[in-house]
Amino acid sequence: MAVPEIYTVSDARKNLPALIASVAHGRMPMIGAHRRPAVALVDPTTLDVLPLLLGAHAEQTALFLIEEQGLDDEDRAALLHPGDPAGKVLAWLWRTGQHDTMTLYVADIVSYMRVKHARDGRPRLRLADLLTGIPLALPHDLPDDEAEQLVRVLRERVPGLFGQDVDAA
Repeated sequence: MAVPEIYTVSDARKNLPALIASVAHGRMPMIGAHRRPAVALVDPTTLDVLPLLLGAHAEQTALFLIEEQGLDDEDRAALLHPGDPAGKVLAWLWRTGQHDTMTLYVADIVSYMRVKHARDGRPRLRLADLLTGIPLALPHDLPDDEAEQLVRVLRERVPGLFGQDVDAA
């Protein structure tokens, strides 16, 4: 992977037309300070692709949960760990204030768990089980109080996206 181009704010101001033109050629210039990017200039079609990528990742996460961590009734107390990649996605959505998108991402995971898992005759994986395991998947640099808030937001918002009790059998 190439080293990212990081411009200071003053350099970006001076070179903005050229930076915008470079985006059209597949580059992703970044603006920041002290060699640390704060923002990136991206092609606007990236915003069209993001929901598709999140949907595909939600499906893969659900399949991982079903195949690797399916719970039997007697193991219901076990944690349903969605995996570190899902934790990284959730933390990114949280930190960037995309709480509605984060809610839809988790609702997609639950939907895929319900549809795909219903075919194998085992007990349904529940949102409650997933919410219990999410803190273990979050990056270690996300403070505990933020992790608790993230889970609280999901606990409040996700059930409202389903027409029935999300954990009903």
